[in-house]
Amino acid sequence: ILDIIWESANATKPIIQANTVRVADYPPVPELERIVEESYRVLDSLKKTQLALMPSKFRPLTSVGARARSITMGTFLCTETKKAIVSELGRCDAFLLKGGNMRGAKDYGDDEHFTLEAMLSEFEDTDIYMTKVRGSIIRVGLRETWAGPGTGWFQHDDQIILDEEGFVTGINGEPIDDDKLYIVGSMDDFFRS
Repeated sequence: ILDIIWESANATKPIIQANTVRVADYPPVPELERIVEESYRVLDSLKKTQLALMPSKFRPLTSVGARARSITMGTFLCTETKKAIVSELGRCDAFLLKGGNMRGAKDYGDDEHFTLEAMLSEFEDTDIYMTKVRGSIIRVGLRETWAGPGTGWFQHDDQIILDEEGFVTGINGEPIDDDKLYIVGSMDDFFRS
């Protein structure tokens, strides 16, 4: 609560008082609640808007277990985000997403569309960053995050090729070059362990 008080009409400076209170401790004002609901109602149809066609290779679509295994929603989101970055910036060699950034934990129906509502339930609201990562680090780095369940378990785009032991052997259809610096997109917590 911010109070700005002039003690008189001739006062040259106000008295400013600030108090922090928990809004949840107060009952809602019915009239304001109705206005808020009305204002948000125009967005309801947008929540159901289909954002992308779901290729069959991502079916069955699931985000269950994002912190413990590769999941189709993780691969889909990484692939589509990478495509958007390439479209906008011209280059992105790989997109990696920590399983902890995925929030949905949902099995999607075979005929269910990928909507704005689904995206908002899956993605943590955060920024995307681009960085350079040496091939030798990518080769072993993903596998290192897969030692056990955890928030740092990396999901990846569909152009990252793995061998049977989980080492990255290819990026964008080409063998990985240990000495090359790859442009990698991720969320702002990419470097946090």
